[in-house]
Amino acid sequence: MAVDFHIITDLIRKIIAQEVTIDWVDSVLDKDLTTPPANPSQGDRYLIPSGATGKWANKENQIAEYYRERWRFTISTKGCATYVEDEGLNYLWNGTNWVKISAVPTNHKTTHQVGGADEINVGNLSGELADKQKSDFLKLTDTPASYTGQARKGIGINTTEDALEFINIILGVAEGYKLARGETSVTGSADIATGLGTVVVAVACLKDDIALDGAWVSIADSATAGNIILRVWKPTSATDCTPIAATVAKTVRWIAVGT
Repeated sequence: MAVDFHIITDLIRKIIAQEVTIDWVDSVLDKDLTTPPANPSQGDRYLIPSGATGKWANKENQIAEYYRERWRFTISTKGCATYVEDEGLNYLWNGTNWVKISAVPTNHKTTHQVGGADEINVGNLSGELADKQKSDFLKLTDTPASYTGQARKGIGINTTEDALEFINIILGVAEGYKLARGETSVTGSADIATGLGTVVVAVACLKDDIALDGAWVSIADSATAGNIILRVWKPTSATDCTPIAATVAKTVRWIAVGT
C-alpha cells in the first residue's frame, strides 16, 4: 500500500484542528507577493504581506480572493489557518502574525507520494528494515515452500534458543508424543492396550452419569508396556465407603499420551 502525502497532510490538519480548535479556510497560492498578479484567475487566493501595493495596499495579513474580476478581502481572525500551496506549509493566524504550524517538505510530497520517483510502499518493505525484519526478528529456519500438508503446525523457539521455527502441534500434544483414546466396558477391572509403545499419562471417566451406587474409576500402570489398567469401584454399602470392585459393567472413556 503506497503512502499518499496529500492524505497525510489533510490528516495532520484535522488532528491539529481537533486539538487546538483551528478554523481552517481555503488554501492560498502564495503569501509573499507584494504586488497583485497581472492576470489572476477566478478563485485565486493570496495572503497579503506587509508592504503590499496597488489594490492590496493597506491590506496586510488579510486574505485576497479574485472574484468576478475584482479583489475581495477577508480580515483574518485569531485561530484561523490556511495551507500555502507554493510552500507546502500550513500557517496559523495567532492574532499578530501568520505562523507555520506543520510542514510537508516539497521533495517528500513529490517524490515519495503515489507515482513519485521514490514512492513509499509499506506493503513491499526493502533495504535495512526488511533485512532486520527477516534476519533479526523472525529467523524462521523451517519455513515451508507452501502451506499444503502443514496443518496444525505452530511456531516455537529452536533448540539453540536464537531463532524461531515451525514445529508440529497435534491436538495440543507436544511434538514427539502421540495421543490415544478409547471407550471400554469394564466390570471390576480391565487391562487395556492403548496402541502406544509407552504411556506417559492417562485420564479416564465414566461415560454415563454416576448412578446411585456411587461408582467411580481409577487408572493404574500395567505390567505390559503401552497398556493401562482401568478399575471401576463402588462403596461397600450405603453406610460403609470402603471401595470394592464394581460388579456391574460400566462404560469407561479414556485418553492416553505417550510414545
